[in-house]
Amino acid sequence: MKKLILLFIVPIVFLTTGCKKSKEAKLIGEWLLLPRTAADREDTIVYRFEANQVLYRYVDGVCVDTGDYTVKSEFLEYYVVIRNLNRFDDANYYIEKLKKNILILQCYSPYMRKEFVRNE
Repeated sequence: MKKLILLFIVPIVFLTTGCKKSKEAKLIGEWLLLPRTAADREDTIVYRFEANQVLYRYVDGVCVDTGDYTVKSEFLEYYVVIRNLNRFDDANYYIEKLKKNILILQCYSPYMRKEFVRNE
């Protein structure tokens, strides 16, 4: 019985601790925010996530905001917590998708969705 319990507990511990670092490593770099409306197409907005958990937001190549972020996990779901960036973007974002070139963040309260592609 103890072996059976260990068989279930060990993989859960590895899944909840190892993936968080992996998510943070994939997040680091520059991400181009895709426009949501036709009016958004005028500005190029880039978010740059640094390894020291500092976040920069650039509009048309000019740094307009700096803040900080953390990656946290809750029940095998991962979140990016953005603070001190600006009053419109500070929130807890659920990581809906994080692949090599695609990042989708979603916040439910207030509802916000940000879709990014890797900026190269």
